[in-house]
Amino acid sequence: MDTYTFIAEVLKAISWPLTIIILLVLFILPKNGIFKYIESIKYKGVEIYFKQELQSLRNDIPKTELDKANKQKADFDSRILKLAKSDPSKAILESWNITQQLIYEKLVELYPKDSPEVKRITPDLAFRELDFTGVLPPNAERTLNRLYQLKDSIERHFSDEITSEIAVQYYELSKYIQQIVSSLTELPKIRLTALTYMILALNALIDTGKYQSIPIKVIEDEIENGTILEYLTNISVYNLDLVIKTYPNFRDFYISYLQNMPIGDESKWRVENSGLCLLLAWTNEIIQQGSGWHPSD
Repeated sequence: MDTYTFIAEVLKAISWPLTIIILLVLFILPKNGIFKYIESIKYKGVEIYFKQELQSLRNDIPKTELDKANKQKADFDSRILKLAKSDPSKAILESWNITQQLIYEKLVELYPKDSPEVKRITPDLAFRELDFTGVLPPNAERTLNRLYQLKDSIERHFSDEITSEIAVQYYELSKYIQQIVSSLTELPKIRLTALTYMILALNALIDTGKYQSIPIKVIEDEIENGTILEYLTNISVYNLDLVIKTYPNFRDFYISYLQNMPIGDESKWRVENSGLCLLLAWTNEIIQQGSGWHPSD
């Protein structure tokens, strides 16, 4: 969500106060009291919007995980909570900066030393790099990106409208992200490019119309024997050796996932005849599961 979209959402949230303003202007308020009420209603609308956004993020996280994250004390906790009372907007910026620094340090720790990734990342872009790796669970990924968007909007437009309650809720969600980042021990090794390349190769084979007769049982046997890539290489118009050489971990990753697919339940993917169609569906399922791979450059 960019800044303009964010502002549009805020305006939507405060549409009813604006209606009240018009009525007050036309029928009730003395002219010298109008602006005092306008400021009050605007403030309340922004406050409501931020509370709704933060509560939505909280609802997406199991309460036990959120509570666990906030029971772990850190040196900065008391400072942030104290700042939330005196300067809520600054407390939010501090919460984000601490989260961002932790992400940066974790990526430097997990990426190979002197790798291109280590050389290109900086603390202010670290959260984008973490998002790029695909290592976070979906709810944590959404929370991290939304925390950044809220921080950015507060910093640019709404610093005066933020309450201590909003700052504390933001801080608690930041602690949840910090706990997940701290617990990371490795990054995914397979880029999405390898999987999409497989989909293109399978799609090309199916499109020729020459291999529709390959039965499901043949594909399942090749998967079980761990020879599915060799089998495809022999008939494919795509050079599958290229993807295997480019991503050395791909072979084991791909075969391992396929061997754990529920053989015998092909109807789940609405495939009854074509072995290649089933393999295409299973490759897509690996992407849908979102584990073990990360987006490409």
